[in-house]
Amino acid sequence: MKMKRGLLLFVLPLILLQVPACIPYELQEISPLEIARQEAAINDFLNKNPTAEILTEYYTEIETKSISNSISSLCNKTIDAKEIYKINIINEPTKEAMTAWIDWRNQELECFVSGIK
Repeated sequence: MKMKRGLLLFVLPLILLQVPACIPYELQEISPLEIARQEAAINDFLNKNPTAEILTEYYTEIETKSISNSISSLCNKTIDAKEIYKINIINEPTKEAMTAWIDWRNQELECFVSGIK
């Protein structure tokens, strides 16, 4: 009995280590903020302003259709209708702000803009 328990205690962790490899990529999503932080300018801003307020908004493809022109104007490139996250990062004391647009389907930064709120 002790041998079986010892074997189980040895084998079970090895099995559990294999479970994440079995999860499809689509289910291993990272957060929109983590995607935005991959941009050096956004990461630097957050590191310099650790108390900055972070607001995240999700837009469906249908909702994005109605605002795609204004997003395109801000980003200086054409933004098609798609699932998108908007992340506003605001440092209240200085009024500095950044806005990032995340293409959720491709899980990549579409564009970001910075300025004064």
